[in-house]
Amino acid sequence: MSPPDDLRIERVSRPLQEISPADESRHGGEGLDSNAENQRDISKSRAEARAFEHALDDEKERQEHAERGESEEEADGV
Repeated sequence: MSPPDDLRIERVSRPLQEISPADESRHGGEGLDSNAENQRDISKSRAEARAFEHALDDEKERQEHAERGESEEEADGV
């Protein structure tokens, strides 16, 4: 049982286009170099997000221990 013709999805494949200097200047001069910069920015942002998540986890743990009346030393098992 096949779907009606108007519901079929067609796959269209197009060849990749190379970026010409004219295209590059039209888009603000961003080319392959900016791609590498973007990748570095993404990596940096992810590292910052992980550090922030760790800080949130640490703060949450401190708050839980404070609610139970434990000092930081007791919470660390010292």
